[in-house]
Amino acid sequence: MKMTIEEYKSLHSDPQPKYRNAKAERRLPNGRALKFDSQKEAARFDELMLLMKAGEIAELKLQPQFTLIEAYTEPDGESVSAVRYVADFSYVKMPKGFGCNAEKVVEDCKGYRTREFETKKKLLRDRFGIKVLET
Repeated sequence: MKMTIEEYKSLHSDPQPKYRNAKAERRLPNGRALKFDSQKEAARFDELMLLMKAGEIAELKLQPQFTLIEAYTEPDGESVSAVRYVADFSYVKMPKGFGCNAEKVVEDCKGYRTREFETKKKLLRDRFGIKVLET
């Protein structure tokens, strides 16, 4: 039996996203397209862009990565991959008064919490002193 690539892909593609979220896309003024894993994440990006334009936040980063446990090699030669946490956003919250310090914020848009997320969130706080803001 012969089939086309499209037929093969349709047999092996997941019809529903893992957490039933709908992908979203935003276009930047320069025409570049940004793809988001959920509508919620895209909407939060829109809010953060407005906050940045208003001067309330700065240094907005998408998908910042944090290495929680470095890669290493076991005594028997087996390689063990690093454990990384990828947040949705990070930014600096600008101070509102005289003598206030800017605050670094790491944010994750969550519709569904997994055990893996909870563990990585704890490791991030323990290793770097960073508390994840869940939106």
